Amino acid sequence: MNGEILRIEHLSKTEHSQQVLRSVSFRVMPGEKAALLSDPLEKQCMLDILFGDGEPDTGKIFVNESLCGADIAEDFENGGIFCIASGMNLIPDMTVAQNLFLSLPSLTAHAWIRKKVMMREAYGLLEAYGMQDISPKTDVKSLSSCQTLCLEIIIAIHKGAKLIVFDDIFNQLDENGLGNIVNMIEVLLKKNIGILIFSNRYHNLFSSFDSLVILKNGVATGILKRDKITFQNFMRYYSQTAAQKPTVKTLGKSVLTVKNEELEFSMDRGGILGVWSLDVDYLMRVGKQTWELSSGKKEKGTDIAISLNGYRPDKIYKMMSLVDNITYLANDKVSNILGIINKRLQRHMALYSLELIHAGYLMDQYGSRRDLRGIALIDQLKVITAKWLCVTPQVFIYINPFVVLDESTIREFQKILENLSRLKISVIIMSVNYAWLELTCDEVVSIGEKAAASPF
Repeated sequence: MNGEILRIEHLSKTEHSQQVLRSVSFRVMPGEKAALLSDPLEKQCMLDILFGDGEPDTGKIFVNESLCGADIAEDFENGGIFCIASGMNLIPDMTVAQNLFLSLPSLTAHAWIRKKVMMREAYGLLEAYGMQDISPKTDVKSLSSCQTLCLEIIIAIHKGAKLIVFDDIFNQLDENGLGNIVNMIEVLLKKNIGILIFSNRYHNLFSSFDSLVILKNGVATGILKRDKITFQNFMRYYSQTAAQKPTVKTLGKSVLTVKNEELEFSMDRGGILGVWSLDVDYLMRVGKQTWELSSGKKEKGTDIAISLNGYRPDKIYKMMSLVDNITYLANDKVSNILGIINKRLQRHMALYSLELIHAGYLMDQYGSRRDLRGIALIDQLKVITAKWLCVTPQVFIYINPFVVLDESTIREFQKILENLSRLKISVIIMSVNYAWLELTCDEVVSIGEKAAASPF
């Protein structure tokens, strides 16, 4: 299975007039180790929505790429997502063996009648997971926190778990117990079972994780990947001033340097950089400033393309034909010395630009029409991209493109980016949607305005 086990999109929740979650988005893949760090109120609110009777105000939750219905907890269990939390799913006054067979009735038929068979089966199951030091005859209430968690993990595995969610195990275990849980996590990963830990404090264990989602005052201020998970980066995104200070970032070997009045970025050719801010007004203002290349300039032609819907010359003219729209910026290249447009060359240029991003089908749909009325938003974005490709830019800047995308079209946008990267065109995406920046970009940096009021 290569698809996402869990995807949270723009989840928001208000409790007692306090907005606890604000458009939180993240995902977990098969066999992935992920963690979500937040304060206790945010953590509990999220758990109540996913596994309790809480309901989000807005947002979507997908399990195995299917949208959850009204009963989210039931969809989670049916989809193989289980929450492990301090023995809540066990009966304390019953033995280990009885809990196993109560939870897993398929182990042995009629084992309740034959006590010796039940004990033998239970011991074999415990031994298979290195827990032979636990007697099947022991009451669950006599187990340590670590043993209880391990028992719940075994039950979840045999119920067909694809993702196991832990509720703040660091507050329950000592170092020895944590070591045992780490070993059990490795067992889960070998079975391609993902894990997601909810916690309200940072732990060094996270440095080996695949992703770390950071919430601050209900906002996902950062999603760190394996090589970037450090305590310093955690504090950077968890501080009250996250995303509030302007930053100058460099990515790898500096090949192209792109700047405007307030920002400057250096990046590799073909790289994809996400630029994130909580302040959408600031983001749009700095995005509309004049951009230029301070290194890597061409002697002739266009260096930087900008895509912002309605921001001239990045605009779809729906009363114009597809070919005229795409070649709008390159009319001088398809006109003769008298200024008369060469229609054959114009059509060829439009088709070539579309095929560079695998959108040649638009010529079949709209090539013979005189207008673009009714064209889909994602196709408009492709036409805009093809328009700029006619003038061969070195850098493409998309400003807040996700407002016209949804979960069904974000994949198509990813393909556009992959094609631009293949053409060695660098891309900058500016957005307030951190989760989708993290999904589509090689790296994400944060910006902000000194004078802006804190969104927290």
